[in-house]
Amino acid sequence: MSLAADAPTPPPGSPWWVYVAGFLVTVLVAYVAARGPVWVEKAKGRISGSGKPADPAPALEKASAGEAILREWRAATQADLDEAEQELVRLRKRMGKLEAELYRRGWDGRLP
Repeated sequence: MSLAADAPTPPPGSPWWVYVAGFLVTVLVAYVAARGPVWVEKAKGRISGSGKPADPAPALEKASAGEAILREWRAATQADLDEAEQELVRLRKRMGKLEAELYRRGWDGRLP
């Protein structure tokens, strides 16, 4: 639905300049509606008017810094997890050896 479709039509017999003015207003509204987002982005500095790309936005730099921090944290967490898994394997082997020693000494599996 467009604004031009909702606008009242001039009554029949109006002077020619009323039709011309209505047409010009319609064209102007359509042009502003089409170009408005581009003007807003240029005003915010997100796009440049020339052929060169604009400087990266501070939000992009902030996001890449955040990604680097998350990568470092993940690497440290993964190293801690690997270390804990190795410790768990070592403790399970030790438990197996201790149980084997207890069975060898005659333990029947009951807790005291």
